[in-house]
Amino acid sequence: MGIFCTIHTLRLHFEEHLPLVVAGRRLGVPKSTVCSMFVRFRKAGLSWPLPAGMSERELDARLYGSASTVPVVLTESTVMPEVPGVKKRPRRPNFPYEFKIALVEQSLQPGACVAQIARE
Repeated sequence: MGIFCTIHTLRLHFEEHLPLVVAGRRLGVPKSTVCSMFVRFRKAGLSWPLPAGMSERELDARLYGSASTVPVVLTESTVMPEVPGVKKRPRRPNFPYEFKIALVEQSLQPGACVAQIARE
């Protein structure tokens, strides 16, 4: 959550007396993000209005500490696990085309029982 959203969420909650969820919804911020920001706000011992002279950078540092200044490194390729999570079932054998045609011809005979042909 950017510092712009943080300050506006605080203002909506404390000055306009909106619930946390509604304040976040107005700014398009997920409920969980807004709630965790308010937990950080309380743990930092801050109050509204913010202390005079507190810059946005200071507020960011108080709320998020060193986590806000660490750049996010995205890897270019996804690391695939060695063992797949889903076990594949073994494939059914591929029967030759001629065999399939012979089965169809047998099943189309009058009085043919498909279940009996399948068991053979």
